[in-house]
Amino acid sequence: MNPYRGYAQRQNIPRQNVRLLNPEIRTKTRRRERRASIAIIGYSRAGKKTLAYRFGAMNEGPFEEEIASQYDYVANINLDTREINGTGDLIMRSYVVPPPEDLPREFPPRYFRAIHHFAVLVFICSVVDKSSFVDIVMKFTT
Repeated sequence: MNPYRGYAQRQNIPRQNVRLLNPEIRTKTRRRERRASIAIIGYSRAGKKTLAYRFGAMNEGPFEEEIASQYDYVANINLDTREINGTGDLIMRSYVVPPPEDLPREFPPRYFRAIHHFAVLVFICSVVDKSSFVDIVMKFTT
C-alpha cells in the first residue's frame, strides 16, 4: 500500500494544485554515464597504443610524439557532440593486450582470463605481413 496515496486530500490541498507540489522532481535530469571496456589485441609495432590513445583524441591531428606505453588508456567521450542516437558521457577503457606468444598459457594475466567481459575485442594485424592475421586468429581461437 502506498503511504502517499491520498496525501493531498489528507492535507486539504485543493485538487488543482496537486501537480505543483514538487515541480523540481519532474524537471531534474541526470546525465547518463556509460562504461565500456575494450581489448586491443595484436603484435608489436602494429599500432595498438596509437589506436588506444586515439579513442580519447579523435579530433586531433597526427601524433608527432611517441605514445607512452601503458597497461590501459581511458577516454572520456561526450556523446552530446556526436551524431549518434544518445546523450551523456561514455567512459571507455582500452586495454592493450601483448602479442599472443608473450602470454603464459598456464597462468595468463587477469585481464586476459576475463576476456569475455570486454564489450569489444579489436584484433590488429600487419598489412605488410599477411601471416600475422592467421597467427593471431589461430592463437586466440584455439
